[in-house]
Amino acid sequence: MNTSARMIPVAAVTMTLVLGLSACSVLPKAAPMVTYKLPDYHIAQAENTPRAVPGPGALRVYAPESSRVLDSERLFIAQPDGRLSAWQGVRWADPAPVLLRDRIVEAFMRDGRSTSVITDSTPMSADMELRSTLRAFQLEYRGTEAIAAVRLDVQLVDPAKRTAIASRRFEAIQATGSKREADVVSAFGVATDILAGQIVEWAVQVGAARLRVAPELASNHAPTASSISTD
Repeated sequence: MNTSARMIPVAAVTMTLVLGLSACSVLPKAAPMVTYKLPDYHIAQAENTPRAVPGPGALRVYAPESSRVLDSERLFIAQPDGRLSAWQGVRWADPAPVLLRDRIVEAFMRDGRSTSVITDSTPMSADMELRSTLRAFQLEYRGTEAIAAVRLDVQLVDPAKRTAIASRRFEAIQATGSKREADVVSAFGVATDILAGQIVEWAVQVGAARLRVAPELASNHAPTASSISTD
């Protein structure tokens, strides 16, 4: 039997494996995922500015309901034809509903007119609940200008009566100025600051109107240091 003839297949297989491994080594590696949190909350009004209107008492803020797509850490880009695409290699530190809930809580805390602010995970009683539905948390294009867009349908609810007190849609947009990741994230920070500030002022006005109609609720609105719990 010819020994060299028996060795040819083995050599061929070895060469194939070597070439295969070489090919694998030159394939591009996946880009690392970069995680962003929203920039620190920036309040437009000075914290110590006197405010005559009391806040909505003890307030529970729920994370917004949303579609499965928006309940994600991905940063989405809305195309003009209605398609949503995820920005490759970029994600948020938390799903969009959680980011927005925490932003709203921070806005109420910094405002200081609510006796306490708690989240949906805290088993404590509240005078009012803030429930919402997230409609948009995405990068959009208006012509050639990129903007961060946030839209939220909000309801203030009486937890004792399980009835809606008031409802409103809020929208905030902010131009990014460029397509750089840092500028886009900064624009989302500004947009959520604006949105949260609008919600605070609206909720305060609703709470004040509620007190005028039912003065007996005023005992729950005695000025105290605001507190927060997210446990």
